[in-house]
Amino acid sequence: MNRLMTTLLLTLFILLAGTNVSAQLTGTKSIPSLDFLTVAAAVTALNTNGVGAGGVVFNIDAGHTEQLSGPIILTATGTLANPIEFKKFGIGANPKLTSHAGTSTTLDGMFIFRGSDYVTIDGLDLEENASNTTTTTTMEWGYAFVKQNATAPFNGCQNNVIKNCKINLSTAINGNTYAIYMGNHVFNATTALTLTAVGDANSFNKFFSNTITAYNGFRLAGFAAPSPYTLYDQNNEIGVDGANTILNHGGGSVAAHGGLWIAGQNNLYFKNNSINGGSGTTAAHNGITLTASINSNLYIENNTIDITSNGTTTLVYGIQIMTGLTTGTTNTVLIKNNTIRINRALATSGATQFINSGNNYPFQLIIEDNDLGGTGSSLSGTGIIYGFFNGSSVVNSIFRNNTIRNITRASTSSTSMFYAISNTASNSASPSNQIYGNIIYNLTGMGGSGAVGGINTSTSSSPTEIYNNKIYNLTSATATGPV
Repeated sequence: MNRLMTTLLLTLFILLAGTNVSAQLTGTKSIPSLDFLTVAAAVTALNTNGVGAGGVVFNIDAGHTEQLSGPIILTATGTLANPIEFKKFGIGANPKLTSHAGTSTTLDGMFIFRGSDYVTIDGLDLEENASNTTTTTTMEWGYAFVKQNATAPFNGCQNNVIKNCKINLSTAINGNTYAIYMGNHVFNATTALTLTAVGDANSFNKFFSNTITAYNGFRLAGFAAPSPYTLYDQNNEIGVDGANTILNHGGGSVAAHGGLWIAGQNNLYFKNNSINGGSGTTAAHNGITLTASINSNLYIENNTIDITSNGTTTLVYGIQIMTGLTTGTTNTVLIKNNTIRINRALATSGATQFINSGNNYPFQLIIEDNDLGGTGSSLSGTGIIYGFFNGSSVVNSIFRNNTIRNITRASTSSTSMFYAISNTASNSASPSNQIYGNIIYNLTGMGGSGAVGGINTSTSSSPTEIYNNKIYNLTSATATGPV
C-alpha cells in the first residue's frame, strides 16, 4: 500500500511539475524578479511556453542593465487578443541591454523578431559594447525583424511596435549597421526568400519616439514581388505617432543611408522624423533612399534632414527616389513639408541634389511644401547642384509650393550647373509635369563659368506647365557665370 501511495504521489508530482513548466505566460511579470532575472531569460521562457489568454506584460525596472552573451531571438508570437509587451517600469533611466561580441559582418543582431506578431517594446534601450571595435564584432542590427522559416510558410513579423527606446550602435565602423532592420530572409542567412502569401511579409509595424545613434537608421527591405506587388511589405509606419531622432549617422568610409533605406514597401509612412549627421562620412551619403517599390504608395512628410558630408568626389542626396523602371498605374509618391539642409566643406567634384527623382516611374509624383536649403547650405567643389532634379518618366509630376533658398556654391572655379529645379523627364502625357507656386531666392555662385538658374527644363522633356513661381536674388560672382 505504501509503495502504491508513493507511486501515485510521484506520478502526481511529475504531472504537476510538467504542467507548471509548460504553462503559457499571462498577466504581468517583473524583471528582475524570482520569475525572470533578465530580459533574455524572459524571452527564453516565452519561446518555450508561449503566451496565454489576455497576453503578457513584462515590466522591466528602470535602471536595469543587462550584458548579453548572445542575441535575443524571439520566436513566440502574440495575437490581437493576446499581445506581448516589454516595457520600462518606474522612474529613472530606461532599462538597457549591452551587446555581445558579434561573429559576422552581416547577421549580428541584439534583439531579433523571428516571425513574431503583436509585440510591443516600450523604453528598452540597446547599446553597442565598447569592446566591439571591428566590422565582425560590431552589431549589424539593433532591433531586427526577419522571417520565421526558410521555406513556406515563411511567416513575417506583423503588428509590432518599437517606441521610446534609445539605440546606440557603431557610427563609424560598420556600414551594415542599422538601428532598426527589416529583412526578407531568416535570422542566420541573408538569402532572399520568394514569398507566397501576405502573411509572409513584414507588415503593419510601427516605430516611433525613438532616439537613434548608428551608422544608419532604418532599413526596411521587403520581397521583390512581381505584379500586382501584393507581397510587398504593407503599411509600415515610422514616426507617425511620435518623432524619431536619428543622430551622428554615417561616420565611416562606406556609403551611408542616414535615416531610411527601403525596398519592396507599399503604403509606407515616414513622418515627423529628424535626421542629423554625416560629418564623418567620406563616401556617398543619402538622408532618405526609396528603391524598388513599383506601383507603391510612399509618403515622406514633415521630416528634417540635416547632412554634413566630408566627401570629396561622392554623391550626396537629401532624398533619393528610385522606385523602379516599371510605370505605376495607380500609385502616389508624396514628398511633403520636409526641410533639407546640406553642407559640404571638402567637396571637389561630387554632385549634390537635395531631392533626386531618377529611375522612378510612379503614376503620380507630388513634391510640395518643402524647404530646400533652409537657413543655409554651403557647398564647395565643382559638382552639379540641384534643389530638385527630375529625370524620370513619371505619368504625372507635380512640383509645387516649395521654397528653395540660401544655397551657396563656395567654389570659385566651377563650370557645372547650379539649378534650383531641373526637369529632363520624358513622357507622352500632356502635361505630365507641372511646376508652380515655388519660391526660389538667395542662390549664389562664388565664381567660375557655371550657370546659376532658377528653373531648367530640357527641350526633350515632356510637356511642362510652369507658372506662378517667384525667383529672385540669384547671383554669380563672375561675368562668365550666367544667371
